[in-house]
Amino acid sequence: QNIDLIALQQKCPLGENDIQTAEKICTTKIVRAAKVMRLHDMQELPKHLINTKNYKIIYLVRDPRGLIASRLQVMSEKECPDCIINVCNEWNHFLANKDTIFKYWKNLMIVRYEDFVVNPEAWTKIIYDFIGIQNHIDIHSYLEAIVKSEQGELSQYSKLTKYVENSKIRDPKKRAFSWVNTLSWRVVDKVQRHCQAVFENFGYIYYRDEKELRNSRKGEDSIVNYGNKQRLII
Repeated sequence: QNIDLIALQQKCPLGENDIQTAEKICTTKIVRAAKVMRLHDMQELPKHLINTKNYKIIYLVRDPRGLIASRLQVMSEKECPDCIINVCNEWNHFLANKDTIFKYWKNLMIVRYEDFVVNPEAWTKIIYDFIGIQNHIDIHSYLEAIVKSEQGELSQYSKLTKYVENSKIRDPKKRAFSWVNTLSWRVVDKVQRHCQAVFENFGYIYYRDEKELRNSRKGEDSIVNYGNKQRLII
C-alpha cells in the first residue's frame, strides 16, 4: 500500500509528474530512504508500517541552541519573534508521547546530529547496522575525503578528490558547535528555559549562567558523551 500521493503532494507541492516519477524510480531499488523535514507528529506515519520488519525510522535531533543559531543567520528575531519559544515544540511533542511511540514503533533509532559530526565513521556504521545493510567502501572513502578536505589535508592529486569534487564542503563539526561563540547569553538562556525536556532527555548540557558558558568555549562540552554504542538516548 502506498502513501496517498494526493495528500503528499498537498504537503510538498512539486511538478505534476514529480511524485509519480519518484515512486516509479524508488520501487526499482532494493533500499529506499526518505528525508522528512517537517513531520510534526509520529502519528502521521501510515499505521500499516508499524513494526514492519524492513521499515526503519532514524529520528534526528539537534541541540536547539545550534538550530536557533542556524536560523538566525537567515532571519532576525524581529522577523520571527516566536522562533526561539517554539524551537522545541516538535521534540517536546515527541517526548510527551514517547511511551506510546516506543510501544508501537520498535524499529526506531534516535541519533544526535552532534554525535554524527564528531565521529561520522563510527555513527555511519551504527546507522548501517541498524538498517541492516553493509557499509560500502565508497562511504568510508567519501567520509575520509570530506574530513580531510575540511581540515585542508586533501591533496589535489589524491584519489579521494573524486568524492568531493561536486560536494559543498562546510565543515559540519565547526558549524554544529559555532553557537557557543556566536549566540548571546540572552538567546541561549531563553532557548534553555523553553527546551528543558529536550536537554534532559537527549543529553545536552544546561549552562547555569553566561560565565559558565564562556568558560567552556568548546562545543563538544555541550553534549553528554554517551559513547559510540549509544543508540537510544532517552
